[in-house]
Amino acid sequence: MGDERLWKGGENVPITNKAFQLLRLLVEKPNRLVTKEEVFEAIWGDVYVTESLVREYVHDLRVALNDNPRTPRFIETVPRRGYRYLGGIELRNAGEDAPTFPASRLPSIVVCPFKNLSDTDRGGLLARGLTDDLVTDLARLPDLAVLSEQPTESDDTCYELDGSVQLSEQNVRVNLRLSQIGGPPIWSERYDRPIGDFLDLQEDLTARIASAIGGAAGPLSLSERRRLTRRPPANLETWELYRLAFDLEIVFRRDWTAKALRLAERAVEIDPAFARGWLVYGWVHWQIAMEGWCDEADRPSHRISSLDAYERAARLDPLDAVAQMELAAVNAVRDDMNAARCALERAIDLGRRQADVQISCANYVASILGQPDRATRMIDDALALLSKGSRMHNLSVLRVAVFAKEYERALDAATRAPDFLQTRLFKALAVFGSGHDPGPSAKAVLERSPGFSARAYLDDHPIRGAAATEDFLTLCRGAGLP
Repeated sequence: MGDERLWKGGENVPITNKAFQLLRLLVEKPNRLVTKEEVFEAIWGDVYVTESLVREYVHDLRVALNDNPRTPRFIETVPRRGYRYLGGIELRNAGEDAPTFPASRLPSIVVCPFKNLSDTDRGGLLARGLTDDLVTDLARLPDLAVLSEQPTESDDTCYELDGSVQLSEQNVRVNLRLSQIGGPPIWSERYDRPIGDFLDLQEDLTARIASAIGGAAGPLSLSERRRLTRRPPANLETWELYRLAFDLEIVFRRDWTAKALRLAERAVEIDPAFARGWLVYGWVHWQIAMEGWCDEADRPSHRISSLDAYERAARLDPLDAVAQMELAAVNAVRDDMNAARCALERAIDLGRRQADVQISCANYVASILGQPDRATRMIDDALALLSKGSRMHNLSVLRVAVFAKEYERALDAATRAPDFLQTRLFKALAVFGSGHDPGPSAKAVLERSPGFSARAYLDDHPIRGAAATEDFLTLCRGAGLP
């Protein structure tokens, strides 16, 4: 039990940290009722969560154990009271006849941007998309930390994946090389496939990489990899529409965002069960509403479309950490704070091996949960895995630093963050908080959003912690913002 892993025969069955804690709590009390209150106290302590979050983790365990709730073999639900462990799982400490693998640190992998060798826009789209999708898919595997850039320190458990994409009229060629950072290649391969098989190729690559690295607990079985794999889009057209919309949305220009909306609408129209398509659809609508890139009368409909899209994405793919994070924002904006806390804690747990997700979640830990110290630790721990932060990382640092009252750090991050309304706003708050003249910074906010109102901003954004809300309004008043 010391290594916190679940085994089925000689195979490691991946479950999240919180799911393992719940399973251990139940197994340590066989044939006894474990009340919901005991679960809350043992696993979440002072963090308030609802019964729905416990049910989600019980569901995860049943899927991992292949247990039927109607005819349970392992975990029985006691209606309105709690759960009972029925037996069939053996507790073993590491080294006690459990499968053993070479002792090592948690392996990590850096997925480098794939090169486009075809010199076409479509080739570039496929190269960028393949890079991002591999990051997302590998992050769902247990015992593997996935990084977007080189770590500050590396050893023989740090890997690097690089590759290229080349298109012809009918085929796509993907070259890959996996190596230890600073060391020789472990393997390199070339894949030649018809362009229509590109999505199947992505799944094959994830499996091949997972098998080569294995994880700290050894290789995963095919069935476990499939359980963790995202549902792919219906066809390549849907995927390309989604990727084009994503690429245009992150440019953050009004005309490009309008094009992104049309593409995202088409993607979810073709495949309404594609969770990532709904995420991009939601991001585009939110950007239009928050930046005022529409008639004032249309802002509420864009806002509602965004929130509904996030909710749908989380429902379609409950194991997507980003979707759960956005669901937390949805519930906070709708003032369902219990649901917001549950979704956010689940997002943090699901994305615990991905630095980018932890940095993004830290925003909401500060603004929704009202825990700026915890948010700061999350950001610092994630940034320690990276050699440098991205512009979007710096926007997260800016926001969290303002809530943590680390105003000089916030101002430093603002110089490297993208020029969004949020950047201008939180920079103005940091300028006032640090004792400088906020006039020019406040003016920049109003130039970007002439109708800005602190109260209206709170209504639209997931800033719901009591202290966070009070601090935000106080800083806005001090900065001269209405």
